[in-house]
Amino acid sequence: MPSPAWQGAAVSVAAGATLMSADRRVPGAYDGVRHRDWDAVAEVSWHRAWSATR
Repeated sequence: MPSPAWQGAAVSVAAGATLMSADRRVPGAYDGVRHRDWDAVAEVSWHRAWSATR
């Protein structure tokens, strides 16, 4: 399983932003944030089908 490029590295997140990591292969991966309101979401994936426009 590939690990996120930022895993284990120092990552800075803009003030007011939230960095959330989830593995889509795990049931309930987004449960912890599913009821939040978001201004924007940027999804990054190593698996093309998970981030392709439909």
